[in-house]
Amino acid sequence: MLTGRGMRLSSDAPLPNATPETLYSSPFVRRLQSDLLHSHQLARHYLQAAQRRQKDYFDRQSFTSTYEPGDRVWLLEPVPPDRVPTKLHRRWEDPHVVEHAASDVTYRLSQPQRPQWSLVVHANRLKPANQARDSSEDSTLLREGRL
Repeated sequence: MLTGRGMRLSSDAPLPNATPETLYSSPFVRRLQSDLLHSHQLARHYLQAAQRRQKDYFDRQSFTSTYEPGDRVWLLEPVPPDRVPTKLHRRWEDPHVVEHAASDVTYRLSQPQRPQWSLVVHANRLKPANQARDSSEDSTLLREGRL
């Protein structure tokens, strides 16, 4: 049993509250209700403004490299495999070859040493490999049609 208002069911949750605004007759309660509503709207406004500022700041500091098919990239593996000590773990794996871009920020990679192997990764885990290619590796890529 509820005093002064109807019982709300779980099916009423997505719908707006249908109870009248002037449920309370006390001026203090009405003013408190309007003050709470105003402070909630003000807090929402300032949180959205802060969120926009933080996003703008983050976007100024960040950049994403774009890769073309055939580009050589290093792959970040932050967690070592089982039974490999962390201090011996190489975080950046041998250069991989970009097969194609699955989206703006995801790429399918392959390794010349393992032709059947491929992996789709986010651009955050990649960095360009700026070293000269091995000629034997180039001939392998040419034979497979990947270069």
